[in-house]
Amino acid sequence: MNDEQFVTLIGDSETDETIMLLSERGHKVYESPMKNYSLVALAIRAAAHRNLDPVMLLDWCESCLLGEQALYETEASTLLSNWQKERHDLYD
Repeated sequence: MNDEQFVTLIGDSETDETIMLLSERGHKVYESPMKNYSLVALAIRAAAHRNLDPVMLLDWCESCLLGEQALYETEASTLLSNWQKERHDLYD
């Protein structure tokens, strides 16, 4: 296995784990598995790109799942930025 394949494997694992955790929160993530997998994977990539605090990752992915947000790579960073601002405003 080369480095690129290893990184892909780890990324897939993180997406699988996040989907399982969202399922444990009561979300029916397995009703549209391909769509939800893509949505969560995109949310995770956006979070990594913007260095989102790992503690907030599950909540961010849940927000994307509930709002079906971040359907396009070009929107994900902006949506994450807006989501972080809303969360910050809630707790200030």
